[in-house]
Amino acid sequence: MMSPSHPTGLLHECNAPHHNRVGLVDLIFDLVFAITQASHHLLYHPTLECAEQAQLLLLDVWTVWVDTT
Repeated sequence: MMSPSHPTGLLHECNAPHHNRVGLVDLIFDLVFAITQASHHLLYHPTLECAEQAQLLLLDVWTVWVDTT
């Protein structure tokens, strides 16, 4: 019988210090995802308002990127 703390047997302990850190590859994938989402939104809604929203989103993403790396 499996223990109640790990009912599926697929979970592992996350007490190790390296599990709490985000790697550079994770940040790069998140940055690419945010850029593609903003550009697709602008592609399908080519208005000035959407361009301003995309610009603001990319500025926010860039600010977070610079602050976390």
